[in-house]
Amino acid sequence: MIIAAAQCLSGIWILYRYRQNYFRAIVLFTCFYMVFLTAAEEMDVTFTLYILFTFFSLAMAEKKLSKGTLLFLIFLLVYGFIGVLFQEPMNTASVLCTRYGFLVLGLMQCSLHLPQSFDVRKEIVFSLRCGTATELFISAYLMVHGDLESRLTINHQAVGGSMSIGLILLILAVYFYDREQWKKHPLWIYLAVNLWVVVMSGTRGYIVMAFLPLIPFAWNYFMERKYYRMRWAAGAVILWICAALLIFRFEDVYETLSDLLRLNESIGYRVYENAFVRELYVIEPWYHKLVGFGLGGRANHLPETLSVAWEAAGGRVWMVEKLLTETTCHNYWYTVLFKQGALGLAAVCTVIIHFVSESFKTRKYSGGMFWTQLFFGAGILISLTYRISSTCGIFETLVLLWTARIFQEKQVR
Repeated sequence: MIIAAAQCLSGIWILYRYRQNYFRAIVLFTCFYMVFLTAAEEMDVTFTLYILFTFFSLAMAEKKLSKGTLLFLIFLLVYGFIGVLFQEPMNTASVLCTRYGFLVLGLMQCSLHLPQSFDVRKEIVFSLRCGTATELFISAYLMVHGDLESRLTINHQAVGGSMSIGLILLILAVYFYDREQWKKHPLWIYLAVNLWVVVMSGTRGYIVMAFLPLIPFAWNYFMERKYYRMRWAAGAVILWICAALLIFRFEDVYETLSDLLRLNESIGYRVYENAFVRELYVIEPWYHKLVGFGLGGRANHLPETLSVAWEAAGGRVWMVEKLLTETTCHNYWYTVLFKQGALGLAAVCTVIIHFVSESFKTRKYSGGMFWTQLFFGAGILISLTYRISSTCGIFETLVLLWTARIFQEKQVR
């Protein structure tokens, strides 16, 4: 209760203080949420408050919802009412917030301009300072009090690195937006620190999301004509050092990378979850294939469900019980398929395609940033296959859309 009260008070203050600047408000909401999540060790209350304050901040800026946002909300509310009235109310509310919240907030952001007082240089530096300080504070705490020795997690939730993945894209955006600001501020330090946090998090989805956009960034960085020879010479030296390490210390390097990236670990009981949903989809009636079992529904009423669960779990009794009672998978796409069927999957894909189309608008202003955004977006989609982030996709999605808007509005400001 104390943590919830503190989060409410801080949220109200931020909402009032930055009522004209939703960018700063959401960055601060995210910072406070990550701290309160770490302290509470659970998402139920902290995430609910986070998504509500973020929604209000965007709603105050937008004032009127777009037709696309309204249509998607109506679609979700139909499932929501059915789930609350006829299925499991708490499970319905949880699924709505954690699996669909980032889509609704992203749609709201798509129809918004940046705040009138928005200054790219000041705002991004502000977000980097607040976000990186928050990540370092949480990382230091989790190294001592986390529940896994080699990962920044608490209560098996990947907390460390949740903000860093978005901050990395903001850092890269500064490089393509204004080279002088890149040189003026110690952005290499911010980039190195946030990459370190992501790697230490031990979360494969975060690592993919953070490192994929570095590929087009590195290409543009080394191909810049002014420093072409010097940078390629430095790159060649680094490659030679890496090659020497691989040749003479291969086992040590491989062992270190395997520990950091968890290459020798399986993806756990996600295999059973995926197999259960996949095999169930084959035998379920056509109407469940089309609209799913509902946000708060289960498949227990089907006579074949028990045998499908038993087969998917490979006879593991504890896993059979889990498959029959917990209907939210780690894999985002299988969760949507189970909850809303092919119709829900089509709706989600339509919204995501709309987000990607926003990135395509960046292409005529900065080809390098366009590819960086595209690789980051691909990282988000890959991450959703393993596990949704601690902000349930909200922060990284909004950052992706913010960076697109920054370059679209560059010529206007």
